[in-house]
Amino acid sequence: MVRQARRSFFCSPRLGAAFLALLVIGLAPCLANAQRIVIEGDRRPLAQALSDVGTQANVDVVFAQRLVADLYTNCRYRGSDVASAFRCLLAGTRLEARSTGPAQYVLVRASAPKRRLGIFGTVMDRETTQPLPGANVLVIDRGLGAASNRTGFFAFPTMPEGPHRIRITFLGYATLDTFVVAGDRVHRFELKPRALESAGLLVESTEIRPGDQTPLPGMLTPPIARLERLPASLGGQDLLEALTWTPGIRRAGEVSGGLLIRGAGPDQNLYLLDGAPVYHPWHAFSLISTFQTETFRSVRVYRGAYPAEFGGRLSAVLDAELTDGSGLQPRVQAALNTHSARFLIEAPLSSRASFMFGGRRSYIDRIIGKSHPVSDDSGRRDTLRTGYFFYDWTAKLVFRPDDRSRLSIMSYRGRDDLDLRLPFDLSLDLSSWLRPTDLLFEVREFWRNRVVSTRYERLLSERWYLTATAHDSRYQAEESAFLQPSSSSSVQSSYNVDIRDTGLRIDLDYFHSARNRMRMGVLAVGRDFESDVDAVVNYNPSLTERLKEASNSRAVELTAYVQSTWLATERLEVRSGLRAAAFGSDRLARLEPRLSVQWSADPQLLVMRASFTRSYQYLHRIRDRHSVLYDLVSSRWIPASNSTPPVRGTEIALDVESRPQDWTLRASTYYREQVHVLLPRDAFQSKNELAGPGIEVGTLLGQYESGTARAGGVEAGGTYQKGAVLATLGLAIERSVTSGPSDGDRFIPARYDVPVTTRGYIERRGQTWSYGLGLLARSGYPITVPEARYAVAGPVDDEPTTYLFRPTAHNGRLPLYWRLDVNASRSFVLFAAQWRAQLQLYNALGHRNVIDRFFEPDGNSVHVTQRRGLPILPLFELRVDL
Repeated sequence: MVRQARRSFFCSPRLGAAFLALLVIGLAPCLANAQRIVIEGDRRPLAQALSDVGTQANVDVVFAQRLVADLYTNCRYRGSDVASAFRCLLAGTRLEARSTGPAQYVLVRASAPKRRLGIFGTVMDRETTQPLPGANVLVIDRGLGAASNRTGFFAFPTMPEGPHRIRITFLGYATLDTFVVAGDRVHRFELKPRALESAGLLVESTEIRPGDQTPLPGMLTPPIARLERLPASLGGQDLLEALTWTPGIRRAGEVSGGLLIRGAGPDQNLYLLDGAPVYHPWHAFSLISTFQTETFRSVRVYRGAYPAEFGGRLSAVLDAELTDGSGLQPRVQAALNTHSARFLIEAPLSSRASFMFGGRRSYIDRIIGKSHPVSDDSGRRDTLRTGYFFYDWTAKLVFRPDDRSRLSIMSYRGRDDLDLRLPFDLSLDLSSWLRPTDLLFEVREFWRNRVVSTRYERLLSERWYLTATAHDSRYQAEESAFLQPSSSSSVQSSYNVDIRDTGLRIDLDYFHSARNRMRMGVLAVGRDFESDVDAVVNYNPSLTERLKEASNSRAVELTAYVQSTWLATERLEVRSGLRAAAFGSDRLARLEPRLSVQWSADPQLLVMRASFTRSYQYLHRIRDRHSVLYDLVSSRWIPASNSTPPVRGTEIALDVESRPQDWTLRASTYYREQVHVLLPRDAFQSKNELAGPGIEVGTLLGQYESGTARAGGVEAGGTYQKGAVLATLGLAIERSVTSGPSDGDRFIPARYDVPVTTRGYIERRGQTWSYGLGLLARSGYPITVPEARYAVAGPVDDEPTTYLFRPTAHNGRLPLYWRLDVNASRSFVLFAAQWRAQLQLYNALGHRNVIDRFFEPDGNSVHVTQRRGLPILPLFELRVDL
């Protein structure tokens, strides 16, 4: 019935005609607009084209003749949309057609887009045009603050119109107060170094600046000028050695070994050189680092608590940026010290380009010689070798196409080379070395780093800042040896390690507002691990053993992160972040949350910080614990896998800082726990075999077991700097322990556990003479002390064999280690150049510290051999600046 009623309604002639008439009247405007519009643009006068569109579309177009006078259009359009037709006609004219009613349009001037007002700028050094990262920028009238990024850029978006008073400060530079009008322009601010050259003194600003205060617990941003004043143990300029004056950072050995930061191992530190990782940043068997202090523009050290943009290591991240090179005038520096000579050249190439080039080489091989022809009374001749040298060079090119972009290319090369051929039965009489012999040993080793980094930075808009970094880092090592301990036996081996790390990183900074900014990015890294060994052991003419193996692996890491910095109030700043990484064949993305809070009760007297960090390390560094033919100098990096999970670390930290007048005081406490740490399965295994079990990954991993490591402590330090006086003092009280199945799941002291460490340095630098005094004192390292001895004799043995009983590893400790270093230097002008001569006495009091102990059974007793540290060493350096 309903369907029939509907059919009757539409079929009724009268009602149908009435409905059709109403429909036509209602749709009349739409039907008018739906007419076909055709525009054939061929430089037609705009007024005529507008009239033609109005006629074709049956609409009224109202406009003033002065708006369209002398305007033409090349628009070509076919369609039925009136608005689209008008947009085509008016493109590029700064005019727009506005609808004022049905079938009526008015031509008016287009309103200018609303500008986004803000304060944007780059902070530079006035004398060198180098960017100043970490400069503090304050908007006085708004109570806002921010720190410049690694290229000196800062941003305060969404600012009110009109001028604003800003203050820019940076340690060692004069404060800049000025007024800036909010807009979209990127300003350039140049700070002048605060130095009194007439008095020969370096005067650094003592005014407190929140930007100089590090926002994360344990984070360090030491000025390069201050690091250059801190002496290195073996003289010269050494960035990593200078950092050891900070509480919680020390060397693994007396003057050698990697950096130990907050109780963790040296393999848990990430070293970045212009964004590229460096796997082995050491020369001369880890005596000297590859980082020369004067080649750097800025250094940031994150101890445990680091933002989400960093990962892959558990202990610390050292983010170092090389200097861009002087942008105003050439600068040359050269130096000669006890172990090497170095140089540094900086110069501008144009108003927008500059470069830096530096190099260093040891010269001991030039003094004692590499080859030594020898002969004896019988006429036998031979050539002995005592060659060792290291070198490195660094180059960087920077180009700034405009004020909004920057391109830099960095290259680093470094190599150590050891070549020895000496008699097997060496003695302390050096004259006995240079003689022909049938029993000898030969060692040929080298290790090197090759690093290339390219970085492009661009201010995309007032809110977005882009940083793109590509890197290629390679570490290679070779250990070759030939030993002939007797006339009928010999050993020959060749061992190689090759690691290559290639990656691309994209970072984006988003300045949401003056109080909230974000940083996000992605990282893709491919790593190749290769190693091989070929060893032949001839026990006698009829018995030979050969070991020939190769191991290759590859791992890809994909990472994404996002982090936010929120200035909740003028006193409270919150930084939160999340990092997700997928490594190797494991498709599971592991999440790493980061959170830190900074509260400024008083910007000068009390700043408190707290942080929580979860991180993963996907690379394990291990070495063979049996053979003397490989893994002597180098070590192996093993990627994590399903059978060998990554190490997971969790750390919480608290930090308090105060800067009363000329002092900077800081105290920190932390607790860290790591799981899936690889620990030696047999802590008493001696590296005294020849061929060993081999280098396959499974074989090496069989020498280790998964365990847990914990560390915690308190660090306190203070720095005083006023005029010519610099003083620093640090104290660290910490414990680090490990636990594994072989320990019965009991926690024992870790290998590098040092309960107490204190270190201080004071220097007075005058116009001509400077004097410095440094003191280091720390607890001794853990050692394993035998608790009993027992003898075992077989039925055919003439004498029983005595063994030492060691129930627990690291159950003893070496004596207190301490030493006093002094230095003096004189500055003078010669041949229109600035010279500086320095003399340093390492271990000035000649205290021979005990750095190791060995226990051997000796009949009915135990023979103890003590290995002592270096005696007093005179060191020198002569430096010239042109």
